[in-house]
Amino acid sequence: MSKYGLMNVPMKALESDDCAWPVNSPPPGGVFIFCADVCQNGRRYCEKHQALAYQRGRFIASEAA
Repeated sequence: MSKYGLMNVPMKALESDDCAWPVNSPPPGGVFIFCADVCQNGRRYCEKHQALAYQRGRFIASEAA
């Protein structure tokens, strides 16, 4: 849960220490919603999303197709 007491917020509400991981796929013209959990050490993603974003040497064939 983010410091806002919500699970997700729109980009205009994000602050520099909020996770910028998008959590939805809006239709054209829709609003992207972001995780907004607290980030550490100047990173743009929270710990959970940092682990998903940076996976060294991992290749998933089903995602490459």
